This record gives sequence, structure tokens and C-alpha cells, in this order.
Amino acid sequence: MLDLTARDSLLEGRQALKNRDFAGAALAFGRGAAMQPDNSAHLHGAAVAARRLGDPEGAEILYRAAVAAAEQRGLDGTNPAVIAMRLIDLYRSQGRYRDAERLCFRVLESKRADQSMIARSRLHVCLADLYRRQGRFAAAEQAYRAAIADRRTVFGDRHPKTVQILPHLADVCRLLGRHDEADELSRQANDLLNAVEYSRTVGHA
Repeated sequence: MLDLTARDSLLEGRQALKNRDFAGAALAFGRGAAMQPDNSAHLHGAAVAARRLGDPEGAEILYRAAVAAAEQRGLDGTNPAVIAMRLIDLYRSQGRYRDAERLCFRVLESKRADQSMIARSRLHVCLADLYRRQGRFAAAEQAYRAAIADRRTVFGDRHPKTVQILPHLADVCRLLGRHDEADELSRQANDLLNAVEYSRTVGHA
């Protein structure tokens, strides 16, 4: 058998994941990680495979290593926020909201995460979801507003990726007893999304 390079292992692992061959993916990413232990892509892939194979403990260890490697500018230059989202989801599925919250803040404070405003907005949305699950609605409101601000910076006020957060913010405002504000936010979201759909329809007419 030919000796595979780290890049070959990475490609093989990704193809195995695509084919839902999680055991094969784990082996391929494991080989790559042995050759390049500071490459977050191998560690990330191995973590995904481990979770799919029903090994949440192993997945957590690998995800944490992948985030740390990405924060140190691993060989592939992956943004740590992208990987952290998977680990946050794992924590959330286990009801470990505090662990998920701490990881969100850790990555948000990372200089590497600053390079992607979109990734930051996703982390803020994750925080908002965590707060809602815990009944911390005021904190959820702040997190949603931070996500909206991030997306406005990237996409603008009227872009669907910005507008789609408004209904979630409206829900939280309603839970906080601010029904008039919630109704106004919902109306704004509907008007903006309808305007986008109308523009698309006219553009294809």
C-alpha cells in the first residue's frame, strides 16, 4: 500500500464522511493528525467522525484540540469559530449550557475569530439560543442584537441574513413582556422579506 501524505489523508477522510463511512473517515483523519498534529482540519474531521460513531467523549477531546490548533493558526488556517460551533452543538445536546457559553466567549475573544464577522454572528446566535433555553431572556436579547449588528456590518440592513434574526429577537421581546416592540419587529421582518421576494420575482419576470 502506498504511503499516504497528510493531504491525501485529509481528502480521503472528507470523501469518507461524504459517503457516510465514518469508521474509514476516523482512520484517514487519524493518519493525517499523526503526520500533522497541529493541523486543525485533521482534528476537526476526526472529531466529526467520532461523534458520528457514537463516541461523544472522544469527539469532545478532538474538537477541543482542533479549536486550540485553529487559534494558534494551524497549517490550514481554519477559523476557530467554525470548529467551535460543532463543539458548542455537542455541549448543547448534552445540556451543558455553561460549557457551551464559556466556549462561545472564549472564541469570540480570539483574535483569529475576529477575521470573520459572519462566524462571530453565528456565535452570538448560539449564545442567544443557550440563554433562551435557560430562561435568560434579557441576555438572549443582547446576543441577538449583537448578531444583527455583525450581519449589518457584512450584509447591510435589508439583507435576508440580517432580517432573518429579527423574528427571534421579536420572540424574546415578547417573552420579556414588550409586546408592542415585538409586533413592530415582526412587521419589519415581514415587510423586508416580502420586499426581497418581490425584487426576486420582478428580476425573473
